[in-house]
Amino acid sequence: MSVKEKSKEVQPVNFWDKDGFKADLERINGDIEHAALFAKCFQERSVIEAEYAKKLTKWRDNYSAQFKKTTLYGTHQGACEQILETTQPVIRIHEHMSRALVNQCVTETNEWKKNTYKPKVFGGYKEYEDLDKEYAKAQKKWNKINDKLTAQKKQFHKLVSLQKTTEGLESEAKKADLKMSEEKYRNLLVEVEQMAPIHVAEMKRVHNRSQTYAQKKIEFLASLFRDYVGITDLSKYDQKLAEQTRIGNDAINSIDIAADLETWNVKVNFEKDLVLPDFEPEESKHAAVNMNGNNNNGTIRSTKSIKIEDPGIEPVRKSSGEVRRESFDGSSTQKVYALYDYEPKSEGELELTAGMEFVKLSNADEQGWCEGVTADGRKGHFPSTYASPVVP
Repeated sequence: MSVKEKSKEVQPVNFWDKDGFKADLERINGDIEHAALFAKCFQERSVIEAEYAKKLTKWRDNYSAQFKKTTLYGTHQGACEQILETTQPVIRIHEHMSRALVNQCVTETNEWKKNTYKPKVFGGYKEYEDLDKEYAKAQKKWNKINDKLTAQKKQFHKLVSLQKTTEGLESEAKKADLKMSEEKYRNLLVEVEQMAPIHVAEMKRVHNRSQTYAQKKIEFLASLFRDYVGITDLSKYDQKLAEQTRIGNDAINSIDIAADLETWNVKVNFEKDLVLPDFEPEESKHAAVNMNGNNNNGTIRSTKSIKIEDPGIEPVRKSSGEVRRESFDGSSTQKVYALYDYEPKSEGELELTAGMEFVKLSNADEQGWCEGVTADGRKGHFPSTYASPVVP
């Protein structure tokens, strides 16, 4: 079904019939209603965009907090954070669309209505009233002579009917009345014909003014729709959406399986020696040695231990064959550089810009966070996977 078929049907009228011109007046009222309707339409779309951005932000923050409370660690924990950050470009797009719809489409529609149609103190609009007055003026003489013509036609037809019923009996006076009535009727028809061009010209002039109002409205709508399509055109956000993909790929590439497995070994003290108990005489049961070699009074007894050998897990390699080991060494402080941008999400976190150099003050904690300080003295925590040691 075409747009024309879907549009509200206008009742067919003949402009040149009596009161046919009033369709032009009703069109003005319709145009005023259209302005309010479009403003409401774009306002609701703006709300939808804003609510989507808020829901996406809430979703990201919620799962970011939940992931931090889990046993995730190392580079794959950092990847989780980065994957959630892929929503940021999308959030910004929808926030921008929401603001633009209000600032452009809604505001422009309200301004156009305000500047085009002037409300009257006691209701109605000046444009409607002015047009109505002009049509009334253009119709005045035409309606007057047409009323006379209608009355004369009625009188003539009545005399004709009366003559038919009294055929052969009518007087000369009645015949004269009929002839005079016919002459008046014909003369009025001539007057109407002579007045018609003037009447048509006046009516066209007023109608053209009505058409000017409609033309301005249609031109405005074309501009308004152009703005709307431009605001909601997702193709112009390709660069921001590409940023979303880049963040996601960086998250995937940052995962270092071997480094995470080594981090877990450190976390659970897997590399420590296994302590074996010594033979204890019966009297020593009151000062039994625990598995860490400490007796109950805090002194150390001699123990045997077995060295845990390296299980021989091969490091994960990139597609090029290069071994990927970007974990920090065991020192408490180390000069590092930021691999990615990081925007703090809570107080105490350190803002990073990809490529910046700063000092790592501590190794990663159980949640994968390190403490660092920048060259200008800013101090805070950051995800360990967001930085790498500076190679001398």
